[in-house]
Amino acid sequence: MKITFYRSPFCPRCYLTRKVLQEIIYNNKEIELEEIDVIAHPLRTWRDGIRIFPALKIGKRTLSGIFLGRKILQAFINES
Repeated sequence: MKITFYRSPFCPRCYLTRKVLQEIIYNNKEIELEEIDVIAHPLRTWRDGIRIFPALKIGKRTLSGIFLGRKILQAFINES
């Protein structure tokens, strides 16, 4: 499974989300993580439909929000 993670290097919420994602991925080797820096790649971010970050995309499904905790992230990944 491939997860695309949209983040900003200046965003503390993105930092926390990344930390949790890395823990989840460490326990599940089937997950491939692609990180997109929204500052460095604004056009791709916009074209992919991302308007708020942090955000995750798995296939055509997107999850974004102010705070993406472990339960929310794990549920989103499990549903995919």
